[in-house]
Amino acid sequence: MRNAWLYCFLLMIVPFGGNSQDIHWSHVNRQPLYQNPGNTGLFVGDIRITGNYKDQWRQVSVPFSTFAIAGDAKWKAKDLSGGLLFFYDQVGDGTFKTIELQGSLAKQLKLSSDSMHCLSVGLQFGMNHRQMNTNAFYFDNQFNGINFDPTLPSNEVFANDARTNISAATGAVYSWNRSANEKLTAGIAG
Repeated sequence: MRNAWLYCFLLMIVPFGGNSQDIHWSHVNRQPLYQNPGNTGLFVGDIRITGNYKDQWRQVSVPFSTFAIAGDAKWKAKDLSGGLLFFYDQVGDGTFKTIELQGSLAKQLKLSSDSMHCLSVGLQFGMNHRQMNTNAFYFDNQFNGINFDPTLPSNEVFANDARTNISAATGAVYSWNRSANEKLTAGIAG
């Protein structure tokens, strides 16, 4: 009866009308460290390495290209896990690039003695670099009244075309493991 209430509760909180896709990955669960730092170390085994590559919109002048590779490992003695994520994305005519390097650390907590209920809390710190080529864009000031003239100045002033930031994230993942075939996982990250 308890499980029936849990399923009913989950059905009430799941949005039914949502249609979306991650901007970079069709299968966001295939890059767990990118999804939530609480996923660090949540796998069967000692070491996990994941890699993703997506090449999309070939019909546009500059196709979108996204690449990520991540690895994480467990330190079973303290229920700690650590990971590293590298992400690269390049889009559009201005070759807008995003490069991220993130390190993550997570602690797995067993909420019940039989490990049926577990909570993983993670932190992620790193660097985010964004850059674009503003000379590759065309602006309305380059229209001479008859046609487009790329030799005309754009009269656009950009403060900078690159920026590097420090980034931080935190997340938690709850796992209910009834058996090898019955598992429920829910998480939140920011």
